[in-house]
Parts: sequence; structure tokens; C-alpha cells
Amino acid sequence: VVQLSLYVGALVWAAKLYFRGKFAFVKYNYLVMAIILSNFGRGFLLLLMIWDYDDPYMFGAIVELFIFSSNIVAIQVWMDQSTWVTVVITSVGWAARFLFTLVVQYAFGFRPTIGLLSPVRNSTTLIDLPVPD
Repeated sequence: VVQLSLYVGALVWAAKLYFRGKFAFVKYNYLVMAIILSNFGRGFLLLLMIWDYDDPYMFGAIVELFIFSSNIVAIQVWMDQSTWVTVVITSVGWAARFLFTLVVQYAFGFRPTIGLLSPVRNSTTLIDLPVPD
């Protein structure tokens, strides 16, 4: 819930920055509704509890990419702008969400066993942070 709130807040902030307050507050409420509705793909993650997958992390990444593309289309329809503008604005939200996850995991000493922040060297490792004492 906190991640989604931070994500939507970052998207609204980036859209307001891009338009420089051109629209009324009500118009940004439509952006929030479009983002929430375009996150319907999160329901696909329930399939991980039903079926056994060879690589559940790959399925999760595919679902995240599907949600990312759905958000881009929702923002593009709302903004009536080019695809690149909406990709940049959506990337601001995803970057804020990623940084929040990074801070929370580092603050609580949680080290995922696989994924972008994993200390294990594999093809999906992006960042190697020192383990807190």
C-alpha cells in the first residue's frame, strides 16, 4: 500500500512538473484513477499460489513489465502526449518505488535471496550493498 501510494504520488508530482500546474486538481484525480485501474495486472501474481512455475521470479518480472506498460498507456491516454514523455513520467514513479524498497530493505537488514538487490551473484543482481552489522 505504501509503495503504491508513493508510486502514484511520484507520478502526480512528475505530471504536475511537466504541465506546470496547467490542469485543475480534479484532472489529476483522473490520473490517480487511471493508474490504480491500470494496476489490474497485479492479480496475475495470484497465479503463483496456484500453479508451480520453473522460475517464479521471471513470472513476477513479466507481470511487472505488463503493469509498467499498462501504466504507460493509461498515462498516455490521460496526457494525450507522446510515448516518450509518458515513459519518462512513469519511470520517475518506478524509480521512487525502487528507492523506497531499497531504503526499507537496507534499514531493516533484509537481504533478499534472489532479485535485483540480492547479495548472491547471478544474472539478476543489480546492486551489491554491504550487509549492516
